[in-house]
Amino acid sequence: MGISSKLKFWQKKNEDEELESRRAKSLEKRIKRTIGEKYESLGPIGLHELAVLGFFFVMVFLWVFKDPQFVPGWDTLFPKTVKGKSIIKEATPTLLITVLMFIFPSKATYFRNFRNGGII
Repeated sequence: MGISSKLKFWQKKNEDEELESRRAKSLEKRIKRTIGEKYESLGPIGLHELAVLGFFFVMVFLWVFKDPQFVPGWDTLFPKTVKGKSIIKEATPTLLITVLMFIFPSKATYFRNFRNGGII
């Protein structure tokens, strides 16, 4: 209760509190430097990371616009069941994207040599 010790500027901190404060700041600087070094060691974004990001956005788009209720969704392109429900479920885009991720080539050189069948 009362005024926090941080707000009591007229009182001097004792030496233990100052030492602890300096240690905390030093630790924070070391942590910040370590995280920065690890981030730099990651390097630039690769083809696979961009592909996964793109596939993720496509999957979310397919989920959202399957049946958006304010316009006909893309699931209207497929036949309905006898009960009038769509044969396309929410897992269908996920399975499609998963299969596409396995089909996507492992090296960027495939796209450069596409005319040769992807052979280097």
